Amino acid sequence: MVLSSSKSIRKFSQQFIAVESSDGSRFASVNLDAGLASQLITIKVLERLRLGFGDLYTEENVAISGIHTHAGPGGYLQYMLYSVTSLGFVQQSFDAVVNAVEQSIVQAHNNLKPGDVNNAGINRSPSAYLLNLPDKRARYTTNVNTQMTLPKFIDTMSGKGIGAFNWFPTHGTSMNRDTLLISGDNKGAAMRFFEDWFASTVDGKSVNGSDTRTRY
Repeated sequence: MVLSSSKSIRKFSQQFIAVESSDGSRFASVNLDAGLASQLITIKVLERLRLGFGDLYTEENVAISGIHTHAGPGGYLQYMLYSVTSLGFVQQSFDAVVNAVEQSIVQAHNNLKPGDVNNAGINRSPSAYLLNLPDKRARYTTNVNTQMTLPKFIDTMSGKGIGAFNWFPTHGTSMNRDTLLISGDNKGAAMRFFEDWFASTVDGKSVNGSDTRTRY
């Protein structure tokens, strides 16, 4: 059976920017609801970003990919073979894709939020830490690591989040030696709190309903 519809499905440009520090290295990843990206799109997007951000975003830290849909707009690629079905290059398609990618990165840049986890742990021996050489301690603003890595997993069929891996530099010794209870300690508590929070959201999405995708 063949299904048809008079309405098109809206396509998106989805973006993510990971930043080491406010002035440190960064990586921008953009995923298009399109057949694929191209060198020409990357060149044009970087030209526009350079006007607003200088050399902050370059070919070395910006990746643009496509989901390989065969039902997207055509004519936006610079290669003749890929433009045959659209009877040549289509400026309108190209501009729509480039605008979406540019807006995606600008939106993500303007919505960057700190990823530090402050006040979540203490140094087990501040006096021992102070025995490090001054130039070593000068590299850090605190005596504990406040950085956290958290990749998440999405069910690609339903679009729902299904879980996450987390590496947080804290020792599981919140329960002292006098406790008689079996416990997963702070890591186990964090996992339980996260799962309870996840179960209370709508399809694993924040209840505020925010949408950071850029439509085109």
